Amino acid sequence: MSVQQVLIDLDTHTLTVDGRSFRIGAPSPRCPIGERAVTVTAKYPVVNLAPNEIGVGRAGSRNWAVTFTDHNHQQRLLLFELTAADLPYVGEDHIFGAVGVAPASGKPVYDAVRLGAQVHIKGGQQSEEPPSNSACIDRQPIKGGH
Repeated sequence: MSVQQVLIDLDTHTLTVDGRSFRIGAPSPRCPIGERAVTVTAKYPVVNLAPNEIGVGRAGSRNWAVTFTDHNHQQRLLLFELTAADLPYVGEDHIFGAVGVAPASGKPVYDAVRLGAQVHIKGGQQSEEPPSNSACIDRQPIKGGH
């Protein structure tokens, strides 16, 4: 069986998996993912994030979370389901370090993306000097689903 290929296009705000495309909210240029190709290493129905160091961003749970291990060997969010209140961010560059999918797409994307999938990240702006993971709330390390 071949390795599943997933494409995240930050310029067109789409995620494509198994021939299906989904609209996404992309990372803010101040909090980029920081990787161009990653492997899905874990999936969690819910992960909980701590508040960031400057009090901006939404702490708390992220549903239908898909993670990867970055070049620093930290498990981080790759994508998660946005809340209904986040719908204005679909099609925008506003997420603090990960990709957000619309609530109606969260579970279908979570189910479609397999462990071990190779994810290619195209486009998007990179910050010259990205803030710390604790400032970019969705970049903070994930310690399991709790």
